[in-house]
Amino acid sequence: SELSAYILALITARRAQPTGDVISRLIAAEIEGERLDDQRILSFITVLFGAGFETTADGMSVMLHYLETTPGLRVALE
Repeated sequence: SELSAYILALITARRAQPTGDVISRLIAAEIEGERLDDQRILSFITVLFGAGFETTADGMSVMLHYLETTPGLRVALE
């Protein structure tokens, strides 16, 4: 709920003063002549945030696994 409140506050701020960021572009976007409402923008940004977090966390986990299990990899990176 805190993330949703934060994103909704950003949407409100960008409606008042667009900055060219992703939220501002979503506010300006039209689908079949209609603008996206706050709920659709919130849903999209939430999914985007989750996807970025998940791929980063997974990538770091794989990297740490290979650093631990691949002989000589740490030395090669130093």
